[in-house]
Amino acid sequence: MLRGLYTGASGMLINEVRQNITANNLANVDTTGFKKSVPVFSMEPDNQIYRVNDLNRVSKQKFSDISRYIGNLGTGAVVSDVYVTSKQQGLINVTDNQSDLAITGDGYFAVETMDGVKFSRAGNFAVNKDGELMDMNGNYVLAGNAAALGDIGVDGKLIDENGGMRPVFERIRLAPGENFNVGEEGIIFQNGQNVAKLLVVKFDKSNFINKKGANLLEPLDGNNVTAAADYKITQGALEASNVNAVYEMVNMIELQRAYELNQKVILTQDEMLQRSINSVGKLNG
Repeated sequence: MLRGLYTGASGMLINEVRQNITANNLANVDTTGFKKSVPVFSMEPDNQIYRVNDLNRVSKQKFSDISRYIGNLGTGAVVSDVYVTSKQQGLINVTDNQSDLAITGDGYFAVETMDGVKFSRAGNFAVNKDGELMDMNGNYVLAGNAAALGDIGVDGKLIDENGGMRPVFERIRLAPGENFNVGEEGIIFQNGQNVAKLLVVKFDKSNFINKKGANLLEPLDGNNVTAAADYKITQGALEASNVNAVYEMVNMIELQRAYELNQKVILTQDEMLQRSINSVGKLNG
């Protein structure tokens, strides 16, 4: 009977996690380039159940315990993983702002933050007074060679074959107040000159990453970052969030009902325990 309490409690815990993830998805339905999170579940190990005190008469005064196997009893489920990004493409909305960039396909922009290089699908950029391309949080948009990003150190430099240090990325600097063009491969042209190439990367393990807030991502240990190839940059457009508000609202209602059902399971188990203690175990005088 106590196992029922644990099973109901595990169901409540799972639905609490799912509700938090769904609420976060809904909160970012209008966030540029946001990718929704998806929880993944796994079953806890089953317990093998045997009948106890199932005796078989061997002789007049001797019995043997057969302990017949009844079956397996589930012990609940847990959230085994959270896919922090769904790879579903968001809609591309035209803005006609030359510093707005959208990625179609596989890839992330690289930006320089106070905590090192992070990655994002949000391309709502702007050029500051010094001509540096920045995101809406004040981080510098980067250009450079993504082929060896998996070996980048804290300082953003790569050890070359001669033992020296060479940078693999740099900030993008433009002439302030002048127009510029960005090609589909991310190459930036201004005044007929090739200024830089956007650093567009991909993760070897697409779900082995961590959300850092402010719509930024970072790879977890053991997840290499390499150059993206299957992508296209669209200038004057932004990728919308891939969150479907209607789906998430329906999902939240279902989660609330599932949470309440698990709560009723615990209440029912508690009532059964109370009756077994107060009624079944009562000694009659």
